Amino acid sequence: MLPLSGLDWMTFESVAFVVVAWLFSSLTIQVNDHELVSWFGPGFWHVRAPLQRMAGVERTSSSALEGWGIRITTRGMLYNVSGRDAVEIRLDDGRRFRVGTDDPDGLVAALRAHMAGRTSV
Repeated sequence: MLPLSGLDWMTFESVAFVVVAWLFSSLTIQVNDHELVSWFGPGFWHVRAPLQRMAGVERTSSSALEGWGIRITTRGMLYNVSGRDAVEIRLDDGRRFRVGTDDPDGLVAALRAHMAGRTSV
């Protein structure tokens, strides 16, 4: 295979940038009866957390240094596409992770409602 010329290299970089931007263009979060599911863009990199394993949730924020995308931080994994608002989810085994959202209060309320319903059974 021949090395890429300058123009070929620029084309490759441009295509790679567009693909990565598309994959991380949005973060969708759904809460159903059994789990929280989130994914980037068209369905890339699913994160699943069973609701019965959640020990706590709270509104939080990420720092500018933690950035966007998929990050390993001192406060667990961070999944974020924009902004600083996030929700931290603590699991019953001590692990925790954060998901960025433009509606942290709504996500916290939905998760806490499930947790309250679970304890009253």
